[in-house]
Amino acid sequence: PVVLKLIKALKTGGTIIITDFHPEQTRNKAKRTFKDQQSGKTFEITHYFHSIDTYRSLFQKNQITQTSFKEPTYNSKQVIFGMSGIKL
Repeated sequence: PVVLKLIKALKTGGTIIITDFHPEQTRNKAKRTFKDQQSGKTFEITHYFHSIDTYRSLFQKNQITQTSFKEPTYNSKQVIFGMSGIKL
């Protein structure tokens, strides 16, 4: 994942913050779309499934201590997640 490049660039003591489409939404074939208000055109963002465990594993393998994790809901569904960590 692209996040690995960010992790590799992180210096000791640095903080990383990740927010993304919730994996459950990807698994359920939800689409990430945005509508241009001027043209009315709708754009779809290609998204690839990465489990939250994948992110946590990348943190652990690269000496990053997770400092927060959130899964906000909308209409009782987890739509995004966010996590942060500090490089040891």
